[in-house]
Amino acid sequence: FSLAVVNIAHPPIRSRGTMVGSFGWGHPASEWCAIAMALDADIHLRGPQGARTVPARDYFHGPLRTDRRPGELITSVRYPLLAEHTGVGFVEHRRTHFCFAQVAVAAVLTVDDGVIREARIGLVNCADRPLRAHAAEQALTGVEIGPPKDGYLLPEDHPFARAGRIAAERDAAPLAEPYADLEYRRHAIAVVAARTLCQAAADHRSRIGGTKGDNR
Repeated sequence: FSLAVVNIAHPPIRSRGTMVGSFGWGHPASEWCAIAMALDADIHLRGPQGARTVPARDYFHGPLRTDRRPGELITSVRYPLLAEHTGVGFVEHRRTHFCFAQVAVAAVLTVDDGVIREARIGLVNCADRPLRAHAAEQALTGVEIGPPKDGYLLPEDHPFARAGRIAAERDAAPLAEPYADLEYRRHAIAVVAARTLCQAAADHRSRIGGTKGDNR
């Protein structure tokens, strides 16, 4: 969460807005909503007909359209605990610090013995709603994480670079914007996804290193 929150709007908005408020709004460029998708969060609602729980994957229907019914309020959002040997990353690209994200990516990698056991990737402002990059996730499952890589100097044949391109071409459904045509937006998605995966891999290594240091 700390990686994402610094990208949300600017300090006055961050001091007044809430995470749950973002779910009520359901904006495609919401960082919180994409993180909920990546982590399989559950959204708890209560209204005139009682309480119910909606998984994040079923909650977002389109721009500012959600599964919340008239008269319902969101009472809480529950995130599952991350598995052991997990690293996280979040990278955002925008025109200025105060603009909505043109693209952002949340990534979670669970790695055992150097092999990716599970990958979760949430896409921000890459379609008309928050997305999970399922095709890119599948392409990473069972892949060796390899030595550390700089996300800004990643070879095109690296698994993270390939996953980024898959996310851009097969998972995302971006719309052209005044300052970004479709070709640019897909390129940005691929690059940001690859950098986020590198960040998640680095986070995993730091956690493993910290654990070994504690044991000593």
